[in-house]
Amino acid sequence: MKKVVMALPVLLAACATPPPPVNIPVPVQMPAPVLCVKPAQIPEDPDYATAGLPSDAGIWQQMSALRAERIQRRLYGEQLKALVRGCAGL
Repeated sequence: MKKVVMALPVLLAACATPPPPVNIPVPVQMPAPVLCVKPAQIPEDPDYATAGLPSDAGIWQQMSALRAERIQRRLYGEQLKALVRGCAGL
């Protein structure tokens, strides 16, 4: 009987402790990635002038095609730079 009387305060003390805290979800705002360019806005890679050049073309045809391709590449690069500037907000 003495053991029961001595164990009783310990058991009652265990019941008196507060329950553990409940994990309540807290809403957190996080930035979400958003595409600044739609796939339809991305310029197509042009058909370069040297791609359709025959292998037996003369030097003047080759040089003319290379000059035209240089202009095509510059214009394509300018279009891509404009898209990047639009995304950066410049």
